[in-house]
Amino acid sequence: MPLPVRRPSFPLLVALAAYLAAALCYALVTPLWQAPDEPAHYNYVRYLVEHQSLPVLQPGDYPHEYLEELKAAGFPPEMSIASIHYESHQPPLYYSLAAPILWPLVGEPLATQVYGLRLLSVALGATALLLTYRLGLRLWPRSSGLAAALAATSALVPMHTAVSAAINNDLLAEVLVIATVLVGTNLSPGPSADAGRGVSPFARFGKGGGGLGSLGLIAGLCILTKLSAAIALPLALSAVAVAGHACRGVACNAPTRRRPGMLRSLALALLPALFATALWVGRNMLTYGLGDPLGQARHDAIVTGQLRTGELLAQVGLAEFLRRGIETAFKSFWGVFGWMGVPMHEQVYWMLAIGSAVAALGLALGGWARPRQRGQARAWPWLAILGVWGVLSLAGLVWYNLKFVQPQGRYLFAAMPVWAAMLVEGPRQIQRRVPIVWRWPRQVGALALMALWLLDIAGALYYVRLYL
Repeated sequence: MPLPVRRPSFPLLVALAAYLAAALCYALVTPLWQAPDEPAHYNYVRYLVEHQSLPVLQPGDYPHEYLEELKAAGFPPEMSIASIHYESHQPPLYYSLAAPILWPLVGEPLATQVYGLRLLSVALGATALLLTYRLGLRLWPRSSGLAAALAATSALVPMHTAVSAAINNDLLAEVLVIATVLVGTNLSPGPSADAGRGVSPFARFGKGGGGLGSLGLIAGLCILTKLSAAIALPLALSAVAVAGHACRGVACNAPTRRRPGMLRSLALALLPALFATALWVGRNMLTYGLGDPLGQARHDAIVTGQLRTGELLAQVGLAEFLRRGIETAFKSFWGVFGWMGVPMHEQVYWMLAIGSAVAALGLALGGWARPRQRGQARAWPWLAILGVWGVLSLAGLVWYNLKFVQPQGRYLFAAMPVWAAMLVEGPRQIQRRVPIVWRWPRQVGALALMALWLLDIAGALYYVRLYL
């Protein structure tokens, strides 16, 4: 049985207002093109509007030397960005959604077009916040305040807010991955499920497996949005497997008890994803060759000049390579703006590192508290799904860096609710076990979120000092 519909809580409204204030600040203050890959994403949408067809990635679409000149000069208006098309291999869903936004703005000044597309990202960021809140209600079904804290923490990480106020496909991918998790967690008995009542989690979806089909369809839409969001497919299959295993503890129906039923459930989740992506994959095979169904080989061939992992390893060695990668990933997760060229002050990173260490210590001391209310199932299915989500996101970052040197923390944002949940739950575990540390944990948590919001706004205004 799904959670009952609740009216928006006051903490949620505050979190949403804080996010919108910060995101609009980034969207309006950030100079044109001073966000990673924004010119290439804009040109994809522009091509779709002008030609009503998908672009084809061609040699020369990544003019490395000219792009470096543009970045060094700050993208002045007299230097055109028309030749930057290296995102043309990307899946089409986000750009198809953005094209109707850009189409009526084509005759307007370039800044108006850019701001219009940035506002689409802001709206998607707000959607991600609301879905994260919904996920928080499933993790803490008796506390709308904790759910709102999860949503606020996720949305107000400065770099995440900046990404959600730029032209890119990241936010739509994040929204769909969170939706995949929400549908997947609905399969498992947990704080909001029918555990202990003799009801199978699969029984909600009927004999036709419609819910499993929806799970697979959303995972397929993730793949059609961004390749890094393809983690949604193994995540969806993991959710089905976890639900089947968790269901053994209650009176479940045949599909959850027998191996053929489990295989059928996995197929019901897998096939819609394959069908959803079939046309795009087929088009790529016709365009780029049978051996390049995702266009990745073409992409790797044309991005000449981008630093390769093997080259840097040969220069600095493995230990220094790992040190640089971890440091860059941590800092850019919290905030390195522009094209990875505008860091925050070093003291800010030290404070964020201390806060992250406190959260990690809390999780290590207590782990996630299991539900203690009578009749509720243990929390392990939720932890398993969140754990798989986080591991898949980390694995995607590592996989990409096996080829190119790109240890950017924003690549972890597809699992942003996982990292936010760790930041929320870790301090709570410390407070539970060492009550003398914080006598007013709610007030301290509110102050921490206020400090994060102020840091977020300060990061946006940093652009004013540097560029305006």
